[in-house]
Amino acid sequence: MSDPSQPRVLPGAQDDAPAPASSTWTQRGGLRGCFDGRQHLALTFWLLGVAVSVLITIAGSALANGLPYEAFRGVSLATAVLVGGARIAAWYAIIRCRHNTRSAVFTALALSAVGIDLVLGAFKLPAMLFAFSVA
Repeated sequence: MSDPSQPRVLPGAQDDAPAPASSTWTQRGGLRGCFDGRQHLALTFWLLGVAVSVLITIAGSALANGLPYEAFRGVSLATAVLVGGARIAAWYAIIRCRHNTRSAVFTALALSAVGIDLVLGAFKLPAMLFAFSVA
């Protein structure tokens, strides 16, 4: 039996079992827990899959509108590359966290969104990079 006055030992990074649903953000490893597969699927999906891409897009648009016209091409290219990198990180994290939900429907929807995004991204990003190189 353990002494209640002793601090609890947090699960290590080598622990592959998902944390219980009642765990907090820090107990599940914070942002790293998204990539280790310990965070909730919904949190990972909305934080990395949606919010990061939206923030990068908004920041890139605001920056492109605030800078001279000559900088538009570079800012748009940088925004596209950053969103592409964020998407790849989100896909990886969502796939790792797919078991951390009670809803089989949400798991299927999240994996379908990743699959559709992969297919569309396979055509969209190279087309954008080609368009920037030609223009």
